[in-house]
Amino acid sequence: MTSGRIWGARLAALAVAIIIPACQSTNPAGVGVSSSLWISPSSVGGTTPGTTSFWVDPNLGNTDLFVPDPYDVVTYTRPTIWILGLNHPLMTDIQAKQFPNIVFNEQRAMDLINQQRETVFVFILGKPLPYTLVAKLTDHTGVRQNCRAHCKHYAVWHPNDPFPGNGGAFPPGPTPANAEGDSWFNPDPPVNSRFERVGLAVTSGWELPLAGKQWRSGDDVAAYWIQNFCRKPLLRTDPVDPGQWLLDVSMTHMSVGFWQLGGSGLVYYWTLIVCKDPNVAVTLPTLPFGGPGF
Repeated sequence: MTSGRIWGARLAALAVAIIIPACQSTNPAGVGVSSSLWISPSSVGGTTPGTTSFWVDPNLGNTDLFVPDPYDVVTYTRPTIWILGLNHPLMTDIQAKQFPNIVFNEQRAMDLINQQRETVFVFILGKPLPYTLVAKLTDHTGVRQNCRAHCKHYAVWHPNDPFPGNGGAFPPGPTPANAEGDSWFNPDPPVNSRFERVGLAVTSGWELPLAGKQWRSGDDVAAYWIQNFCRKPLLRTDPVDPGQWLLDVSMTHMSVGFWQLGGSGLVYYWTLIVCKDPNVAVTLPTLPFGGPGF
């Protein structure tokens, strides 16, 4: 009885082997993986000997089609597909434990600028400051991730290209645009800004990009931004100099992003965005006050 069962099982296995043919590889070149997702370089493109190659095998990792960086929580291809396969970052989320140098220097730059804002306001108005005046601006997680991603975008993906708007200050609008044609925020109808692609919006604001080998730390960039955009007037009765955008009393948030290019380049990329939240979270009471600035 046992022998009959064994022979019966063998005959059944033989029948299955005859009926179901062996799987054939979909990779005619015999390399890579045996999958219909494999694109054989022998079937698409081609070059003439002695000419410049225009075909790049997408399976070799020389294109943007590869597993995305897990720290880039939003890219041009996920979770929303803006440009299929483009893994350039729009929001980068990291922790101080993993990237202590980046997080520390971002926070250091913000702290120094906030201290300067408060110092200038006290110099002009004295104490106590008006309760409606936000002397120290609040960091915003989404804005910070967007600033950081913009820096990483150029440090990693465009290290040989100039950093858009380097050293200047720019309000919402179409310029300066990144390699994909996006500015930081553009309120016109088309979706053509980094903020719009990640669901951020502001009433007003300024972007201050900065990159170079000399901007190694939060102290370095804060000193530059303070000197050019957050400068104290000579006398308390003097008007604030034009272009001191970091002293704008209507702003509610400020975030700084940082990334650095390793290796021989050793270039440091920074983006500061100061902006006004379009939503009024708290309605302040309108009580009569006296004294300077009220």
